[in-house]
Amino acid sequence: SDPQQQQEKEEEKALPLESLNLGRTMARVGGVQALGEAMKGKRLTSLKDLDLHGNDLRSEGTRHLASAVNAGGVPHLRVLVLRETWLTYVNGFEGGKKGERDFAPLSELLLTSSLKELEELDL
Repeated sequence: SDPQQQQEKEEEKALPLESLNLGRTMARVGGVQALGEAMKGKRLTSLKDLDLHGNDLRSEGTRHLASAVNAGGVPHLRVLVLRETWLTYVNGFEGGKKGERDFAPLSELLLTSSLKELEELDL
C-alpha cells in the first residue's frame, strides 16, 4: 500500500495523549509489556511525558520499554521518569539479599537514537 496511506492509518489510531502518569500503580513486567505493545503499534506517538516511577519493572520490563522506544513508538517523548523501578534487577531483592542484575536493557534504552526530543531522564 501507499506509504502515505499507511501513515494516515497509523495517525488515525493514535491517541492524542501527551502525558501518562503510571507512577506507583503497581505495574509489573506484564503491564510494561502491554504499554510497549501500544507504543510499538504507534498508539502513543504524541506522548511527551511518561512517568513509571515506583513500579516493579525489573530488567525484563526495561527490555520491553527499550524495544518500544527503539521501534519509534514515542518519537516526541521529552520526560521519562523511571526512578525506583528496579531497572536492572532480574529478581529484585529476595530474603534481604540483592538479586542478580542485568544492565543490557538499560544500556539499550540509554543508547537509543529514537529519543531525539528527550530533555529529562529521571533514574
